Amino acid sequence: MPRLKISKNEAYFDQLMSLLDKSSALVSSEAWSLIQMLATSPEIYTRVLKLQSAKDDDKIDWSKFFDNNSVYKLLYTLQIVEAVMEEGEGQGLEKIEVIDFSQNAA
Repeated sequence: MPRLKISKNEAYFDQLMSLLDKSSALVSSEAWSLIQMLATSPEIYTRVLKLQSAKDDDKIDWSKFFDNNSVYKLLYTLQIVEAVMEEGEGQGLEKIEVIDFSQNAA
């Protein structure tokens, strides 16, 4: 399936994410809509799970988990964190849906 191939290919996914920070609101909006339709990025999902399994005595480098250079990438990661917290790790990538908060904003 194309939605799985794009999300699993880190280069393609990163290219889509880079479109989010362009100055054109239309390009950013369309790229965000496309990303929301894709399967969850396995790379980001795995990073979230590693964060979840970190022990209290481990020093966590938060910049590895939350990219503060891109608001969209940060939001995407936080959506995955929320999904893992609600559904749990055992549900698998296919069960986790990324929430589109832009539809709820007024």
